[in-house]
Amino acid sequence: ATDINKNNVESSLENINYNRASVKVYYSNIFENILSKYDIIFWNLPYYYPKNEYLYPLIENAHKYLNNNGFLIMGYNSNPLKKNDIISCMQNNKKLKYYKTYKFKWNHHLISVIQKK
Repeated sequence: ATDINKNNVESSLENINYNRASVKVYYSNIFENILSKYDIIFWNLPYYYPKNEYLYPLIENAHKYLNNNGFLIMGYNSNPLKKNDIISCMQNNKKLKYYKTYKFKWNHHLISVIQKK
């Protein structure tokens, strides 16, 4: 787990310890302090922030932190951020391919899945 907010990292560590979970938490701006590769990266996008602060750097660099055929799964509110924003942005990274977007009837949230080629 990563977060750019130190308070959120500390809160996560408290919850992890309380629940005796096996989770590593990093204080990091996107991938800044991440050294490993993963099969799945899930991110609940901060969709009211400018896209150049989070979406573009995420998609531009995700392939470096995914194992082959790994997935980037992004949850977001479809009011400020559209599915086509995700698809358009990820087309600049030729090491990723758009897989699918899931929509839920009960709210405006979407989950887009992108796979490393």
